[in-house]
Amino acid sequence: MRIRLSKSRQIEVGLLLGLIALLIGLGIWWRKREWQEYWAESASWSGGASFNANSGSVDDLIDDFTSASFSVRTRAIELLAAKGTDAVPRLVKALQSEDSQTRKLAALTLGRIGPSANSALPDLYDALKDSDAAVLQESLASLKSIGVNSEVGVAAIARLLNSENSDTRRLAVSALATANEASVSVLTSALEHDDPATRLHAAIELAQISPDSSAILPVLLDALKEERSRRNNTALSALRSLGLRPVPGLIEMLRDHDTVARQSAAEFLGKMNPPPLAAIPGLIQCLKDSDAPVKSHAMLSLQNFGPDAIDAVPQLFELLDDEDWSFRARAPRAISKIDPENRQLVERLIQQIRRDVNSSVHREAAVTLGQMGEIARIAIPALQEASQNDEDHVQTEAARALWQLTGDPDAAFPGLRSVLKSQRRHQDALEVIRELGPSAKPLVPDLLEAYRMRGIGVTDRRHIGEVVKSLDAQAARREGIP
Repeated sequence: MRIRLSKSRQIEVGLLLGLIALLIGLGIWWRKREWQEYWAESASWSGGASFNANSGSVDDLIDDFTSASFSVRTRAIELLAAKGTDAVPRLVKALQSEDSQTRKLAALTLGRIGPSANSALPDLYDALKDSDAAVLQESLASLKSIGVNSEVGVAAIARLLNSENSDTRRLAVSALATANEASVSVLTSALEHDDPATRLHAAIELAQISPDSSAILPVLLDALKEERSRRNNTALSALRSLGLRPVPGLIEMLRDHDTVARQSAAEFLGKMNPPPLAAIPGLIQCLKDSDAPVKSHAMLSLQNFGPDAIDAVPQLFELLDDEDWSFRARAPRAISKIDPENRQLVERLIQQIRRDVNSSVHREAAVTLGQMGEIARIAIPALQEASQNDEDHVQTEAARALWQLTGDPDAAFPGLRSVLKSQRRHQDALEVIRELGPSAKPLVPDLLEAYRMRGIGVTDRRHIGEVVKSLDAQAARREGIP
């Protein structure tokens, strides 16, 4: 529906949009000005070298925490951190300031100093009671940098696991982890927290401190059910650190009613090194799954097992007739990884090139044939036909496969010449020509013709010019290629 505005309303809307644009512009200008000021001052502090720890007294620098200038505040933090333990007593006192920004930046600076500021730990524990969330969170971050070294500190931090603020809970878990064995019981209790993110974060930290804990795995496996979220990816990373221990749970998850869980399990099992043979039957069953991503991950994982997954070949062959073109395109590669001498596969790939309606299937068939070696030489006539296909990506891969199977660069030239004559992007063809190296020099006239062609993009023309220069520098100079 089209909205009609009166002329006066149009003027009002135009003025409002103009005002918004002005405010945004002023904000960008101000931020740019502050950063320019900061970098200019950074250079002047040390002439481009490291900070001079004697620049300014500790008290003066702490007073700069209240400055309205971002660059002044940043300079104070860096110079105080450079002073190290000499600045710690005054920074500890600043944690008691009435100004919340001073307290926050004092905590931040102590963290920048690091483990040598451990004399400030009791005061940072007290700062965890601060009413200002920013001060509290900066104190937690600094405790992580310095390291928690006592049960008193663990107890002070543990109370914050019940905070309503998710960032506070996350920082608390990270700080607790620095206490190592002293924090195991608290982090184990956090595995039952109401918030799934807190449970996962605790499990990840425990996996580093106490990897044999039986309570970790259920939390990590449960996080895999999160729909392609950061938690899902983080859980996968943590599971890798546990070796083969997650395998039984992951195999069981292949039968889970939750599709995201099945997807994650099928994907992860194939990425384990080495992949667990016990997972093969479950992955084969997943090839019949009604969910396409589950089926896809199972197929990709099974190919990583190589010949050990030979029992999957009959089911993979059924995917060559799937109504989804992506399975028809990718299943052949999986079969070739498992059974590289499968002559039946070569015959089916020839059929795909000649009969399938999808050009991406043709392309993948050519790629797989090129990688199968001697057994695929019977496909050369079909690949020659494909090198004159209407689709440039099919022509390019057919040309590459002909070169791979015959060992003769000339076999690739007809298809590559055909692509170079088109006005479509030439990047794939140029990649094959680069692989051919000096033997592709007979293609220079065709490359020059493509270089002169009207209607091709600036980037495409530049890449063509680079290839010409690599094959025939004199021809490139005569053409005036920069």
